[in-house]
Amino acid sequence: MAFFSVHPVGSRAYVLADPSGANLVRSGAGTNFEINGRIQPNQSMQIIGRPHCTQNMVW
Repeated sequence: MAFFSVHPVGSRAYVLADPSGANLVRSGAGTNFEINGRIQPNQSMQIIGRPHCTQNMVW
């Protein structure tokens, strides 16, 4: 199942400041993938792919 994304590939998104704390960056969609780093609140990231559904979540 594919979900509509308001962030097209190539655009930028930001981590929300609330709740506080960093978000994990993983090597793939799902908690079973390796953690590659963290994105801090208010930090931006480039969207490099379309949404992927796994583990009852959209990644």
